[in-house]
Amino acid sequence: GPAAATGRLFQPFFKRLLGVPGVVGLAFVSSFTSSDVAAFMTKNMADEKLINDDHRTIFAAYQYAGSATINNTIGSGAALLPISVLPVGIIIGLIVVVKFIGANFVRAYLRYYHRKHPEAE
Repeated sequence: GPAAATGRLFQPFFKRLLGVPGVVGLAFVSSFTSSDVAAFMTKNMADEKLINDDHRTIFAAYQYAGSATINNTIGSGAALLPISVLPVGIIIGLIVVVKFIGANFVRAYLRYYHRKHPEAE
């Protein structure tokens, strides 16, 4: 189905950058414009056992760290963009980088937690 095809396409990207399966690709794309749709998709992937609890937690951290960032930056932040000294592409790029960094902090914490509490897995 679509989830499997998307998973194969995004697998190398998401496994390296977030440690989650590529199946989150569609929710990743949706998270740029609608945090609600991306959250619903993530919940469905967890319910269907396409992602485990750790994957869901890491990906939710990515999504939550500025939900619908692109949409919000261009919509709500539009009044600030004309006075910014940086081009909008750099602003959006920085937001996405910070979201990845935050999600990887959660990923590192989960690895640490599972090492300290192997019975929790």
